[in-house]
Amino acid sequence: MFIFPIISLDKEIVKCYITIMNWKDKRINAINRQIERKAKYGNRPAIVENYIDEHYNIINSKAKTKKEYKLQA
Repeated sequence: MFIFPIISLDKEIVKCYITIMNWKDKRINAINRQIERKAKYGNRPAIVENYIDEHYNIINSKAKTKKEYKLQA
């Protein structure tokens, strides 16, 4: 996360936060969205079990891109 000051319209300094997402963050967010959508129609713990191994593998991966990660798996 990067923090940098910017000047607002009323001449006050405001802190602005920028989060740069890498492929891991994007994939984990996608998994969370899928779980939320599918949980509406089924058993949430059963749905989560499908993604536990993938989440673990993503977190522990040394790959810098999603393409490298897929080649590892």
